[in-house]
Amino acid sequence: MVRRINWTFSFYGFTFNLIMSLLLAIGLTIWVIYDHRIECTVKDIASIFIACALVFQLGYWVSNMLTAEQDANVKRLMFTYQCTNDWHVTDIQKHSDNLRIKLKHVKPEDVPRLLRTDDDLNFSAKRVLGYLETLSIHMKSGLIDETVTKELFEFVFLKVYNQMQAYIETVRGGEGHQSNSLYIHFKSVVEAWKDEKNIPRL
Repeated sequence: MVRRINWTFSFYGFTFNLIMSLLLAIGLTIWVIYDHRIECTVKDIASIFIACALVFQLGYWVSNMLTAEQDANVKRLMFTYQCTNDWHVTDIQKHSDNLRIKLKHVKPEDVPRLLRTDDDLNFSAKRVLGYLETLSIHMKSGLIDETVTKELFEFVFLKVYNQMQAYIETVRGGEGHQSNSLYIHFKSVVEAWKDEKNIPRL
């Protein structure tokens, strides 16, 4: 239904624009011929019509392109807000707090061993990492705005990655392992942001 409405609106806009182009062409032709007493052939008149129509259609096309781009930007920002707001409206923040509290005095290299023995903590880790991986995929595909997401979540991305890097490498299983691509987008985003800040990669 939405596509049909958009198509109808575009069709009426195109028709109205075409009529206005023809009226302008007629007006210009009459003004040129009768006010300046210029002799014109039928071919000359047709050329004026075509030129005016093309100019107006070009303007109409550019206007539609700009409007479509603005609409796409608005939709991307709205989807960005929806995705980033999931941190608060779902259980993600609760699991993040669980990780922060239980891993506060744990060295990053000891995290994999601890998560193997604590199912609750392991579940929290998967929830948080899964969420951040989803955001990373959306950023890379252009579905959400990276600048806005970075302003909101840069600290979280860097903190979680530094804390969970050893665990991520463990569950990925190393080169050639079937899970080698696990959290790969999250890792890629973090490393790109670190490079921008000249933060050494671990």
